Amino acid sequence: ITFVTNGTTNTGEEGADIAAIVVAEDSPLQRPADLEGKTVSSNLLSNIGDTTIRHTVDADGGDGSTLEFVEVAVPEVMAALERGQIDAGLVVEPFLTKALNEGGRALGWNYVAVSEQMDVSGYFTLEKTIEEKPELVEKFVKAMTTSLEYANDNPDEVRRIVPTYTQIDEATAQSMVLPRFLAQFNRSSAEILGKAAAKYGTISQAPDLDGVLPAGTP
Repeated sequence: ITFVTNGTTNTGEEGADIAAIVVAEDSPLQRPADLEGKTVSSNLLSNIGDTTIRHTVDADGGDGSTLEFVEVAVPEVMAALERGQIDAGLVVEPFLTKALNEGGRALGWNYVAVSEQMDVSGYFTLEKTIEEKPELVEKFVKAMTTSLEYANDNPDEVRRIVPTYTQIDEATAQSMVLPRFLAQFNRSSAEILGKAAAKYGTISQAPDLDGVLPAGTP
């Protein structure tokens, strides 16, 4: 498989990003390194969540390998914290803003810890499709690029349209932090994330970015 265009990218701002490691407001934990040996949740295991959180702990001088991860759906993190089932949990938008306003505190910003321009999603296809249907792929990339550029330049339109095809209510759509919509991948963030994924066993080895990212990605 090969990526053909990016999807969403974090904001790169601590305090205003699309994902955070959340603890209860009265938690004794004060920094990511304090998570050593603690129980932390991610919505999925062996995924971007636990990988970036371990990386965040390491970057803060702790040992990310000592964390015990359990699977908890993002909307249920605050309840799990209140019941004492976890010490911290991954929360992403559109649930993050609400969590921070209702008794949660951001212990660390795991996407930002990887990169101020960390790509979170993208669109890919088979190399066979690129070879056999180049015009189709070119048209798709052009359409997605136009769409991403429009979304990035018109956040109010993004907030207006999101409730029309999701269960997110209008109030949440207006208050949540939006990602950036950048068509171009950031290779350096992919390198950091790939190495972290290999280090923690999320994948067996670091990815071949020359083969995975679109040709010409700087």
